[in-house]
Amino acid sequence: MKQKSKLSSKDYQHELEELYRSGFVWAFHAKENALAEEYLKKAIDLALRNEDSLELAELYRDYSTIEAAITVNPGANIQFEASAEITIENSGSFSAVGTSSEPINLSGRFASAGYWRGISFSTNNPNNQLNYVNISDGGQYWGNSYSGVHLNSNGRLEMNNTSITNSNSWGMYVNASCTVICGGATQTDAAGVLSYNTIMSNGAGPDANCSSGGCTVFFD
Repeated sequence: MKQKSKLSSKDYQHELEELYRSGFVWAFHAKENALAEEYLKKAIDLALRNEDSLELAELYRDYSTIEAAITVNPGANIQFEASAEITIENSGSFSAVGTSSEPINLSGRFASAGYWRGISFSTNNPNNQLNYVNISDGGQYWGNSYSGVHLNSNGRLEMNNTSITNSNSWGMYVNASCTVICGGATQTDAAGVLSYNTIMSNGAGPDANCSSGGCTVFFD
């Protein structure tokens, strides 16, 4: 009697991820917004557990707005295709908390300044946080001021032990009325942010428009 082959845990996760992605596409086109959001969150959660997965980049190629709670696990190593972006809006939140021994890496598929759009926070959700995260190669999009990390529309972010490098222009761009918290306190200038984070080697992209402050953090 022929025995059925067993899927490994990683293969099983990839199959589930593909099913959730397919469900998301169907629900999105059927205008079943709540269901689409649920499928998208589950697909992203699975993609984030697979360190060798590029599925997250595919998800964000066309559907970049997130209005759900997203958590990135320590040690995740995620590469993004060109034009991919993470945009957090309304009731959504993005929590990426690594450790000193298991940092989270978010980078372009290729190490080119401004290869992917980067991360944009347009929500004041207190769960938005980056800790022990390495972000590189972002800033492709003009709407995010060509920065790797962008805060817009009352956006709020707690950020510590995080590095932002190889962005198109500014490493981080903070629009007026947005809040950046580092070391437990609200920061209002680049020096405060840099006391708890490393933002360097940015502004080498084709659309760089930063000159003062070493292309680190710009407060509007």
